Amino acid sequence: MPNNSIKPAPYPYPIPRVDIDLDSEAAKKLNPWAVQEFFRIEALLRSTTVMDLYRVEGRTITSDVMLMLKFRFNWTVLDGSHHRYLDPRSEDKMPVPGIWLLTVEELMWLAGALSALAKKETSTLNQKFFQWAQEEVLWLCMDPALPPEVALKALRPVLTQRHTKRAKNALKEPGGFDLSTWLDYLTCYDLRFRDGHSYDEIGQIVYGSQSGHEKRDRAKKAVMSVRGLIEAVQRNDWLPLSTL
Repeated sequence: MPNNSIKPAPYPYPIPRVDIDLDSEAAKKLNPWAVQEFFRIEALLRSTTVMDLYRVEGRTITSDVMLMLKFRFNWTVLDGSHHRYLDPRSEDKMPVPGIWLLTVEELMWLAGALSALAKKETSTLNQKFFQWAQEEVLWLCMDPALPPEVALKALRPVLTQRHTKRAKNALKEPGGFDLSTWLDYLTCYDLRFRDGHSYDEIGQIVYGSQSGHEKRDRAKKAVMSVRGLIEAVQRNDWLPLSTL
C-alpha cells in the first residue's frame, strides 16, 4: 500500500485542545448557535487568512483589531476563550449571530483597543474600527433582574429604529454539528496538514477500532469536510450543508 504522507506544514500558533468532557446527552443540550460559533472559530484558526495575519503581524493590538473587524473575534481564542461555547455551565452563550454576551475580559479588551488606537495617527484601520464601534453595533448594559417582558418592550422600538437591512435578514438556522464527530474531524485535519501523516496513519490514530479500509476512508472524509468548512468560513458562506 503506497504511503500518501505529505510534507508537514506547522501552524504558526498552537491551537488549544478542548478539555471539556461531555457525554452525548449533554452535548445535545448545547445551544446550536454556540456550537456552530465554536467550529467557525476553529475552522478560521486553520485558515490561511488567519495564519498569514499572525505570521505577518503577530499578536498585537493592530492584528487583534483586524481580526475583530473581519471575523468578530480576537486572539484570545488562542487561549481557548471560545471553548466556553461548549461548556453547559457557561452563561456566555451566543443566542444568534450578531448578538454577543461579552465577558469582563472582552469589555476590557474593547476599551483598551479603542484607547490604544485613539492615541495613534489616523489610519484606515482606526476609522473602520471606530465606525464599527460607534455606528454598526448597539452596546447594551442590562440589569438581569429586570423582568424579560419589560426589557423586551423597552428594547423593541430602539432595535426597530436602529435596524439595517443587511445579510442578517436571511439568517439561516445553525448547522447540525455532531460534537464528537467534528472534534475528531479537526484532529484528522491537523494530523494531515500540520503533521503530514498519511490517511492510513490518521485512520489508525483516530479510528483505531475499525477495519483498515474503513479507517482510511473516514480519515479522508474528515479532512475533506474540515477543508470545505475552512473555505466556506473564509468566504463567509455560512453554512455549507455539504460539509455536515
